[in-house]
Amino acid sequence: MWRQGRGLSQLSLSGLTGVSQRYLSTLETDKAHPSRAMVTALCDALDVPARARADMLMAADYVPSSASTPPDEASIAASRDSLAQLLKAHDPVPSVLVDRLWNVHDYNSGFGHLIRQFGEVDDILSRVAFDGRPNLLKLFYLAAGICSHVSNGSQIGRQALARLMLQSLQAPGDTLLAALRGDLQTLGEAPGEWWELPADTPSEIGELVLMREGVRLRLAVLVSAFGALTEDNDLGWRIVTYLPLDAATRASFHMAETTPAMTPAD
Repeated sequence: MWRQGRGLSQLSLSGLTGVSQRYLSTLETDKAHPSRAMVTALCDALDVPARARADMLMAADYVPSSASTPPDEASIAASRDSLAQLLKAHDPVPSVLVDRLWNVHDYNSGFGHLIRQFGEVDDILSRVAFDGRPNLLKLFYLAAGICSHVSNGSQIGRQALARLMLQSLQAPGDTLLAALRGDLQTLGEAPGEWWELPADTPSEIGELVLMREGVRLRLAVLVSAFGALTEDNDLGWRIVTYLPLDAATRASFHMAETTPAMTPAD
């Protein structure tokens, strides 16, 4: 599943690990048992994060290494503070800090202004909770959020859900990811075909178009991963930034403090 999630053939993975394609096939069909070194080599080649690497070692009946010391609370706090400063630096451009589950941990005033166009911020975010926190995917793709205002859902929705599908594929033992996917499929408004995994890995950049009473906001969605730069990288930190794509949208956010309503697009 990790190989497929990375878009690699057995032949490509064979070249990365130095073992034969035939041997990889016997591993995938459970006809051979890998050594600990083989599991490690596969994890290295597939760029498997620490949490999933430990799961793979345990699945192969090996005890994960305890050599690495877990980050202390001070290190985690410093990492979170650095990410919070990035959010503030983006103002008034909307930016939000999410974890691997796309749960919201922090956001800047620009993101608050974006949500405020559709109602009271705390009220809207409270209706799209998952595992105790507001969830960014639920916000845009559940009726309880603001999905009725997303006018290009067939484009941006497919991209977002495809990323979630790839995450699930790459972490088959992650029960919370599976639960989030189940929530979105059961409670969401997305048509069934949106859940079909595309042949190509979806881009991390897409356009989000929001409509409200004839007013249009056009935003480029940029997802930046910061797991490798922080002490608590198992949480899979991402900063999602919504960059205005036209003059009217830019004006709406730059005038957020003085103009509560959106400016109509040209």
